Amino acid sequence: MAEAGKVQAGFGLPGLGAAQWPLQRYGRFMPSGTGEPPVPDLEAGTASSPTWKVFDSSEESGYLVLTIVVSGHLFISQGQTLLEGFSLIDSKNWLKIVRRVDCLLFGTTIKGKSRMFRVQFSGESKEQALERCCSCVQSLAQYITVQVPDGIIQELQPRPGPLRAGESQGQDCVKSVPLQHG
Repeated sequence: MAEAGKVQAGFGLPGLGAAQWPLQRYGRFMPSGTGEPPVPDLEAGTASSPTWKVFDSSEESGYLVLTIVVSGHLFISQGQTLLEGFSLIDSKNWLKIVRRVDCLLFGTTIKGKSRMFRVQFSGESKEQALERCCSCVQSLAQYITVQVPDGIIQELQPRPGPLRAGESQGQDCVKSVPLQHG
Protein backbone atom coordinates (compact mmCIF):
# COMPACT_ATOMS: atom_id res chain seq x y z
CA MET A 1 0.00 0.00 0.00
CA ALA A 2 1.34 3.44 -0.90
CA GLU A 3 2.30 5.84 1.84
CA ALA A 4 -0.46 8.28 2.77
CA GLY A 5 -0.38 11.53 0.86
CA LYS A 6 -0.83 12.85 -2.61
CA VAL A 7 -1.03 10.14 -5.23
CA GLN A 8 -2.54 9.77 -8.65
CA ALA A 9 -5.77 7.83 -8.39
CA GLY A 10 -7.69 7.29 -11.58
CA PHE A 11 -11.29 6.51 -10.62
CA GLY A 12 -11.72 6.44 -14.38
CA LEU A 13 -10.45 10.00 -14.81
CA PRO A 14 -6.86 10.20 -16.06
CA GLY A 15 -4.59 12.56 -14.16
CA LEU A 16 -7.05 13.20 -11.33
CA GLY A 17 -5.04 13.98 -8.19
CA ALA A 18 -6.11 12.47 -4.91
CA ALA A 19 -4.96 11.84 -1.39
CA GLN A 20 -5.28 8.26 -0.16
CA TRP A 21 -4.90 6.62 3.24
CA PRO A 22 -4.89 2.88 3.95
CA LEU A 23 -7.45 1.74 6.50
CA GLN A 24 -7.32 -1.19 8.87
CA ARG A 25 -11.06 -1.30 9.48
CA TYR A 26 -14.34 0.24 8.31
CA GLY A 27 -17.56 -0.16 10.28
CA ARG A 28 -21.11 0.79 9.32
CA PHE A 29 -23.75 1.28 12.01
CA MET A 30 -26.76 -0.92 11.32
CA PRO A 31 -29.85 0.34 13.17
CA SER A 32 -32.78 -1.99 13.76
CA GLY A 33 -35.08 -2.47 10.77
CA THR A 34 -32.47 -1.91 8.03
CA GLY A 35 -33.26 -5.07 6.13
CA GLU A 36 -30.22 -6.85 7.53
CA PRO A 37 -30.96 -10.22 9.15
CA PRO A 38 -31.46 -9.76 12.90
CA VAL A 39 -28.80 -10.96 15.28
CA PRO A 40 -30.30 -13.20 17.97
CA ASP A 41 -30.09 -11.85 21.48
CA LEU A 42 -28.69 -14.64 23.63
CA GLU A 43 -30.59 -13.62 26.76
CA ALA A 44 -34.11 -13.03 25.48
CA GLY A 45 -34.04 -14.98 22.20
CA THR A 46 -35.26 -11.93 20.27
CA ALA A 47 -33.63 -9.73 17.67
CA SER A 48 -30.93 -7.57 19.22
CA SER A 49 -30.63 -3.82 19.13
CA PRO A 50 -28.53 -1.98 16.54
CA THR A 51 -25.04 -3.27 15.73
CA TRP A 52 -21.95 -2.49 13.64
CA LYS A 53 -21.14 -4.26 10.38
CA VAL A 54 -17.33 -4.33 10.26
CA PHE A 55 -15.06 -4.75 7.22
CA ASP A 56 -11.40 -5.62 7.80
CA SER A 57 -8.65 -4.84 5.33
CA SER A 58 -6.99 -7.98 4.01
CA GLU A 59 -5.45 -9.48 0.93
CA GLU A 60 -8.36 -11.93 0.57
CA SER A 61 -11.26 -9.48 0.89
CA GLY A 62 -9.42 -6.45 -0.46
CA TYR A 63 -7.56 -3.55 1.08
CA LEU A 64 -9.57 -0.69 2.54
CA VAL A 65 -8.67 2.81 1.35
CA LEU A 66 -10.03 6.27 2.13
CA THR A 67 -9.60 8.66 -0.80
CA ILE A 68 -10.25 12.39 -1.09
CA VAL A 69 -10.07 13.61 -4.68
CA VAL A 70 -9.29 17.21 -5.67
CA SER A 71 -12.93 17.79 -6.61
CA GLY A 72 -13.80 17.45 -2.92
CA HIS A 73 -15.27 13.96 -2.99
CA LEU A 74 -14.58 11.33 -0.32
CA PHE A 75 -14.56 7.64 -1.16
CA ILE A 76 -14.04 4.58 0.98
CA SER A 77 -13.40 1.41 -0.99
CA GLN A 78 -12.43 -2.18 -0.43
CA GLY A 79 -10.69 -3.54 -3.47
CA GLN A 80 -12.97 -2.60 -6.39
CA THR A 81 -16.06 -2.17 -4.16
CA LEU A 82 -17.18 1.33 -3.20
CA LEU A 83 -18.43 1.34 0.41
CA GLU A 84 -18.99 5.10 0.84
CA GLY A 85 -18.88 8.06 -1.50
CA PHE A 86 -20.05 11.66 -1.18
CA SER A 87 -19.09 15.27 -1.77
CA LEU A 88 -17.45 17.19 1.05
CA ILE A 89 -18.49 20.51 -0.50
CA ASP A 90 -21.00 22.23 1.85
CA SER A 91 -21.02 19.07 3.98
CA LYS A 92 -21.03 21.06 7.22
CA ASN A 93 -24.84 21.17 6.90
CA TRP A 94 -25.27 17.38 7.09
CA LEU A 95 -21.95 15.77 8.11
CA LYS A 96 -20.22 15.57 11.49
CA ILE A 97 -16.80 13.98 11.97
CA VAL A 98 -15.24 13.16 15.34
CA ARG A 99 -11.65 12.00 15.73
CA ARG A 100 -10.37 9.77 18.52
CA VAL A 101 -6.72 8.72 18.31
CA ASP A 102 -6.37 6.86 14.94
CA CYS A 103 -10.12 6.59 14.22
CA LEU A 104 -12.73 8.86 12.65
CA LEU A 105 -16.46 8.60 13.27
CA PHE A 106 -18.69 10.05 10.54
CA GLY A 107 -22.32 10.94 11.21
CA THR A 108 -24.65 12.04 8.42
CA THR A 109 -28.20 13.33 8.39
CA ILE A 110 -29.77 13.67 4.95
CA LYS A 111 -33.49 14.10 4.34
CA GLY A 112 -34.24 13.14 7.94
CA LYS A 113 -32.28 9.88 7.71
CA SER A 114 -29.26 9.49 9.95
CA ARG A 115 -26.40 7.06 9.57
CA MET A 116 -22.94 6.51 11.02
CA PHE A 117 -19.76 4.85 9.94
CA ARG A 118 -16.24 4.76 11.33
CA VAL A 119 -12.76 4.10 10.03
CA GLN A 120 -9.51 3.10 11.68
CA PHE A 121 -6.27 3.95 9.90
CA SER A 122 -3.62 1.30 9.36
CA GLY A 123 0.12 1.54 9.77
CA GLU A 124 3.23 -0.44 10.54
CA SER A 125 2.93 0.99 14.06
CA LYS A 126 0.37 2.85 16.17
CA GLU A 127 2.38 6.04 15.56
CA GLN A 128 2.20 5.61 11.78
CA ALA A 129 -1.57 4.97 11.94
CA LEU A 130 -1.91 8.15 14.02
CA GLU A 131 0.17 10.13 11.51
CA ARG A 132 -2.07 8.91 8.69
CA CYS A 133 -5.18 9.87 10.64
CA CYS A 134 -3.74 13.34 11.27
CA SER A 135 -2.88 13.75 7.60
CA CYS A 136 -6.44 12.82 6.63
CA VAL A 137 -7.89 15.23 9.22
CA GLN A 138 -5.79 18.02 7.70
CA SER A 139 -7.25 17.27 4.25
CA LEU A 140 -10.78 17.08 5.65
CA ALA A 141 -10.26 20.44 7.39
CA GLN A 142 -10.41 22.13 3.98
CA TYR A 143 -14.10 21.25 3.92
CA ILE A 144 -15.35 20.64 7.45
CA THR A 145 -14.30 20.93 11.09
CA VAL A 146 -13.24 17.63 12.59
CA GLN A 147 -14.20 17.51 16.26
CA VAL A 148 -11.78 16.19 18.86
CA PRO A 149 -13.17 15.17 22.26
CA ASP A 150 -11.60 16.60 25.42
CA GLY A 151 -8.67 14.55 26.60
CA ILE A 152 -7.31 13.75 23.13
CA ILE A 153 -3.99 15.45 23.86
CA GLN A 154 -3.31 13.07 26.75
CA GLU A 155 -4.12 10.13 24.47
CA LEU A 156 -1.60 11.39 21.93
CA GLN A 157 1.24 11.27 24.45
CA PRO A 158 2.13 7.57 24.54
CA ARG A 159 5.48 8.04 26.25
CA PRO A 160 6.59 10.59 28.83
CA GLY A 161 9.89 12.40 28.60
CA PRO A 162 11.53 15.00 26.39
CA LEU A 163 11.27 14.82 22.62
CA ARG A 164 14.31 14.51 20.45
CA ALA A 165 14.80 16.91 17.54
CA GLY A 166 12.30 16.28 14.78
CA GLU A 167 9.98 14.16 16.93
CA SER A 168 6.38 14.92 17.75
CA GLN A 169 3.80 13.16 19.83
CA GLY A 170 0.99 13.63 17.35
CA GLN A 171 -0.04 17.05 18.62
CA ASP A 172 0.78 18.69 15.28
CA CYS A 173 -2.51 17.28 14.03
CA VAL A 174 -4.45 18.81 16.92
CA LYS A 175 -2.79 22.21 16.65
CA SER A 176 -3.11 22.57 12.88
CA VAL A 177 -6.80 21.72 12.59
CA PRO A 178 -9.59 24.01 13.79
CA LEU A 179 -11.02 22.33 16.86
CA GLN A 180 -14.59 22.28 17.98
CA HIS A 181 -14.76 20.66 21.39
CA GLY A 182 -17.89 18.73 22.11
